[in-house]
Amino acid sequence: MSADVKKSLSLTPNQQTLWNQMEGRSRSILRERQRRRETLQEQAKTLLAKPEVELRDLNRAVEAEAAATNTEDKQLREAWLEVNDALDDKQRAQVATFIGEQLMRVVPEGRSGTERGGERGGERGGGRPGGMGGHGRGGMGGPGGASINLGG
Repeated sequence: MSADVKKSLSLTPNQQTLWNQMEGRSRSILRERQRRRETLQEQAKTLLAKPEVELRDLNRAVEAEAAATNTEDKQLREAWLEVNDALDDKQRAQVATFIGEQLMRVVPEGRSGTERGGERGGERGGGRPGGMGGHGRGGMGGPGGASINLGG
């Protein structure tokens, strides 16, 4: 989550400790995801370079990545819900407002940013590593997806 939100919450020392633990856990999960996806990207390039390519092999790898991402996303949500449980009512309301604002910034698939009043197309709200949702930057697809970029 945004450093500004963290600061505005005026966390107690115990809340601060829990927040820091969850940020570290989130970063670790997202780093591992990035590493896995880079490996998958290389595997895909190698596989597709073969004249006798079997796309089912690639599909299995993509499905495995999607399943791992789904599991990680659940872990990230649960971790940040632990932080939410430690907040008081005022802090929870602040977090809910922040998340609501971030959700309003998400551009739906297939729509350009100009349809939303001039926002840049393709940009997702927040997207900060260590946040609630956990999709972070550097993924290989949309939310929970494991699509592969085969471009140069």
